[in-house]
Parts: sequence; C-alpha cells; structure tokens
Amino acid sequence: MTTTQNARSKAAKDATNPAAQALNNYLDALASGHEQLAASLKCGRARAQRVTEEVSEILVAGQRDALAIARQLCDQPGDLRATAKLVMDAVTAAQERALKFGKLVYEEQAEAGSEAQKLWANAAGTLSSGAGVRPFAGWFTQAA
Repeated sequence: MTTTQNARSKAAKDATNPAAQALNNYLDALASGHEQLAASLKCGRARAQRVTEEVSEILVAGQRDALAIARQLCDQPGDLRATAKLVMDAVTAAQERALKFGKLVYEEQAEAGSEAQKLWANAAGTLSSGAGVRPFAGWFTQAA
C-alpha cells in the first residue's frame, strides 16, 4: 500500500475527524490535479510529435528539390530555361511548405494556450473552492 492509500484508508475509518476529512479532500484534489497534468502532458507530447514530423517532411522535401536541381544542372548544363523553371518551382513549393508549417505551429500553440488556461482554471478552482478544507497551518494545534 502506498502512503496515499494508507492515509486514505485511515481517513475513511475516521470520517468524523475534521482533520482526516480535510486530508481526504486534499488528497482527492491532488489526485485530480495529477490526472489533469498527466493528460495535458500527453497532449503536449502529441503536439510536439506533429510539429517534429512536419519539420522532417519539410527537410526531406527541400533536399529532394535541391537534388532535382543539381541533377538538372548536371544532365543539361546549357538548358538555363529548364533549370530556372525548376528553381522557381522549388522556391514556390518551399514557400508553400513554410506557410503550411507556420499555420501548424500557430494552431498547435493556440491549442496549447487554451489547454494551459483550462488547467490553470481547474487548479485555481480546486484551490479556491475550499469545500470543508482548512488551511494547512490549521491542521496543527498551536503550542502555548
């Protein structure tokens, strides 16, 4: 049995004790906060993975375009028109990828911000509700 489970089982046995009830409420609030934090971290990892995958795809596509331009220059060094068209197409594709990446980062950041607001609001709500919970200092008797 963990320390939390021991404390809960003691509190459950002595439900008439206000300190035990306060401890039980406090442990419930901690458990709820832990679950919310774990869920938030899981979402954050998923967001980071999406951004990382997009960066990898952008890098690979850019390298592919650079190789195509190099191959065109090696195969037909005198055909400047075809090379210029290939360069313009590669630049246009790179701009499109950059805009797509910017949009992804903006969306992920907005989602992370709203998640953080919810997490903070829930934490602040739990702390301020005070349903039968005395301040921590009130748990102990004061020595004369």
